[in-house]
Amino acid sequence: MLTRGIAIAVMLVVAARPVHADDNIAKADQLFEEGRALMKSDLHAACEKFEQSLQFNSQAIGTLMNVALCDEKLGRTASAVKKFTEARDRAREGGLDGHLKAAEERLAELIPKVPHVSIKFLVPPAPGTQIVIDKNTVALDAIGDIALDPGEHPLVVSAPNRVAYQTMVRIAEGERRQVDVPELARAITIGGSRRFAGKILTISGGAAVVTGIVMGLVARKRYNAQFESMNGQPPPCDSDGKCSPDGQTATENARTLGTVGSVIGGMGVAAAAVGLYLWIRSPKESHPARVTLLPQLDPGSAGVVAVGHF
Repeated sequence: MLTRGIAIAVMLVVAARPVHADDNIAKADQLFEEGRALMKSDLHAACEKFEQSLQFNSQAIGTLMNVALCDEKLGRTASAVKKFTEARDRAREGGLDGHLKAAEERLAELIPKVPHVSIKFLVPPAPGTQIVIDKNTVALDAIGDIALDPGEHPLVVSAPNRVAYQTMVRIAEGERRQVDVPELARAITIGGSRRFAGKILTISGGAAVVTGIVMGLVARKRYNAQFESMNGQPPPCDSDGKCSPDGQTATENARTLGTVGSVIGGMGVAAAAVGLYLWIRSPKESHPARVTLLPQLDPGSAGVVAVGHF
């Protein structure tokens, strides 16, 4: 299927190409031919050549079709649909009936297979909220229907002075899922005299540490429960980490709860440490102090930044 589609595309690209090709088009043609030569031996390398060719000649609809075919063969369904849609629209505008028919045939087969994710905020999002999936920013007015390729996709929801929400969205071909985003916790700001701020920070920090520990224990219990059988039924997840859809959702929620608990506990440790310093080292009559504990969370790390003047 792929080889035939590429052969058709090559014929149409040659027919539709301007007579006076510049250096970029010549380079694009060279890369395209190199990609064709690699098709039988190395699909990934061939697809890289097609993508490079498209960079040198972005107007080549035939090359765009081949890149879309590569996405399809490599399981990137949403990416393939996006490129086939572009190729279809451009072919319609240019009167290229061959390309138009081929693109419409592929779209008819692929569109039902595209996974879709919707994001639901359990409370109205805070001002300045940003949503990032796979390092791509998603507008708030587009969160009701997000087309994704099958597989794993890191999702991070953040807002100024808030604890970011992070999860891994795992979705299969043709699946539709909703991700619920809880309210993003606020940063902690303490003001007043140094000793007073120290006392408040120490007490609140200790409470946050306890809360974080409890959340971590609950998350661990919920996670482990997915690997235990109940009432003689097989567990939602096996020893290799493969889970049913419900088990997968439960383990993801448990991981998220554990991460949030770690951040809250980290905030507590930082708050208690700063609080003890201010409480013990400051004289009874001291200058005002203002301390803000700002949680930091991204796909690779979690922590707390303390900002203020003492």
